[in-house]
Amino acid sequence: MEAHTAPHDEIVDVVRELAERAPNGAVLIDTLERTLKARGFSRPPGSPRLITRLRRIKELAVSPTGMITLVGEAPLAEPAAAAAETGEPEPAPAARRRRRRGRRGGRGRQRAGAAGA
Repeated sequence: MEAHTAPHDEIVDVVRELAERAPNGAVLIDTLERTLKARGFSRPPGSPRLITRLRRIKELAVSPTGMITLVGEAPLAEPAAAAAETGEPEPAPAARRRRRRGRRGGRGRQRAGAAGA
């Protein structure tokens, strides 16, 4: 059996199908690759890589981290928007933790044993 790539329309349909199931409406390139492979598609020698093909498809947007989203389609309803429609209060945002800078003690601090040496 000869290897053949997925047609343009098939890729867009698979991304749409996977994005509908994803909570954020985005699909990882690895998930798309596994799904296409499970449907019998593969990359023949000399054909462009999947990431290259995805970047050429105008209906799809690919982030630098490999997240694929559909362009021009309405995103899934946000939880805050859904809560506003039902009259429920919006959940409070999570408190952000402060990060420490540098090391504890710093360079100017000497150890007890090294002070007398």
